[in-house]
Amino acid sequence: MAMALFNDYAKNNNIDAIADSAGVAAANGVPVSQNSITVLNEIGVDLSGYESKPISKDLFDSADLIVCMSEGHCQMLKTAGYSSVVLGQGIADPYGFSVEVYRDCRDKMINAMSGLVELL
Repeated sequence: MAMALFNDYAKNNNIDAIADSAGVAAANGVPVSQNSITVLNEIGVDLSGYESKPISKDLFDSADLIVCMSEGHCQMLKTAGYSSVVLGQGIADPYGFSVEVYRDCRDKMINAMSGLVELL
């Protein structure tokens, strides 16, 4: 969701940046959750067709900024030798929870976007 929200934010604010997404424990090729699609569609952001992928050295090496959803994820990456920042105050993964939890997560991500742009 953060990737799609950032890319939409960047497009709407003429910011020359593109986000990609990968997970520290993600399998390759898993479709995005229906709740993610639902809550993003509610605000006109399309995430349909996106599939998960695990983090990789190539992805890290091509990134100007690595953003994590939690301090724990940042610590995992630090151990692997990568510098990263936490989005906002950290945002819990809503996977497996209700659509209301996904909405709350979406809204926290949206509120954190302006702070993220300042880091670019």
